[in-house]
Amino acid sequence: MVRRTLGFFLASAALSLAFVACGETAPIAGDDAGAAEAGASPDGSPTPTDGAAGDASADAREGGAAFDGSTGELEVAVDVATLFEDCMPIVAPDPVTIQGTLSIKNKGASPAGPLVFAEAAVYDASGATRIATFKVDTTTQPIPAGAKVDTVFEKQADTLAPKGGCATVACNAEYVIELSFSGPGAPPGAAARAKPKKMTCAF
Repeated sequence: MVRRTLGFFLASAALSLAFVACGETAPIAGDDAGAAEAGASPDGSPTPTDGAAGDASADAREGGAAFDGSTGELEVAVDVATLFEDCMPIVAPDPVTIQGTLSIKNKGASPAGPLVFAEAAVYDASGATRIATFKVDTTTQPIPAGAKVDTVFEKQADTLAPKGGCATVACNAEYVIELSFSGPGAPPGAAARAKPKKMTCAF
């Protein structure tokens, strides 16, 4: 009688365990992954990377141009005073005049220079697309540590490339002028840019 009662009890317990196991609900694989792929957390809120991606897109639309010349321990500011082309007949192959000033500060602990400014370029207003190149001929004196010097620059005549008359650089459009420089204290590929300036013309 005892063995029969014990057997009935064990059979009932096994049946109860089987019912509980069959009634459990397993998580559906992929619920969280789907939310992550959509760029949102499971509750629908944006992920922290959404804002960063938006900022990067905005930077790309704006061209990413930085209109200053901070290169290592040298700070070079370019100010374009004259951006002009003579489009009166007969138009020369290179009718462009570019003049301005350079302000150079040595923020390092050692002297820098002489700095040589020879190669230059014209970029569109965003600073992303190079339109033409030209040459300048400016060399500074050595710049003591912590000192600042000012000098002038001017585009050399007949050095615009390509030479397309007034078709190379359009009138009344804004352009960024970039001057490359080298010398003691200047890192390889150093260059400084001016703020966008409108090209004025004479017809």
